[in-house]
Amino acid sequence: MTLTDEQKAALKKLRRKFPNSAVRQRPIITCPACELLDRDQPGAVCAEHEASHCESCGEVFTVAHEHLDYVGHAHIRERLIEADPGWDWEPLGRDDNGNPVFDSYGGLWIRLTVAGVSRLGYGDAEGRRGTAATKEVIGDALRNAGQSFGMALDLWKTQSPRRRRAARPPARAAVKPVDKRDADAIRGTIRNYASRRFGWALPQIDANFTCWAGGLGGETFATAPADLLDRYREHLDSTPDDGADA
Repeated sequence: MTLTDEQKAALKKLRRKFPNSAVRQRPIITCPACELLDRDQPGAVCAEHEASHCESCGEVFTVAHEHLDYVGHAHIRERLIEADPGWDWEPLGRDDNGNPVFDSYGGLWIRLTVAGVSRLGYGDAEGRRGTAATKEVIGDALRNAGQSFGMALDLWKTQSPRRRRAARPPARAAVKPVDKRDADAIRGTIRNYASRRFGWALPQIDANFTCWAGGLGGETFATAPADLLDRYREHLDSTPDDGADA
């Protein structure tokens, strides 16, 4: 495919390095037993490890984890708009109602088009379901397709988290319950994040959380368990700066 000078200029913008302020850290569990337990009870750890608040990623997590650098959904969309205001993406499959078709893993294949050039990408939310997970899947798919254009590719080239896995995780790992202090620590992280990014005080966070959590059991920000607070933090992470209303 022969590209025009205009297309080359647009695609070159995608390959620009992101500023450090746009790069975030995602925890990657390195203990197979902790990872297995965390799937069913977020924050749960095996008998050999403790859960604590990590200053690097801001998560209450098993100490057996490393970090993966990534660029958030809002910054990815901002870069796409800078390169081509008319950029677009579409799912590779649709159901009878025109909705995107997700695979059996909850993942989504998309076609990302920038400056008339298309690349495929795949996104998933690591088995999570729900509206917040759907947004995460879309953001992950945009990141994945964007890498084929060279977008944020340097983050993947410069690091390779070691995922030390045993041949098999223990059949019966002892679970250390996540106590209320873990949820409180996440609440503190959310308050700091929402204050820095959106300028929200606690009443605004309460209102936004209540609106978001409608139909999720009627929990309030003050009483929500750690797993629901984690999902809410992911929701805020995928919310564009100019699209946050409280």
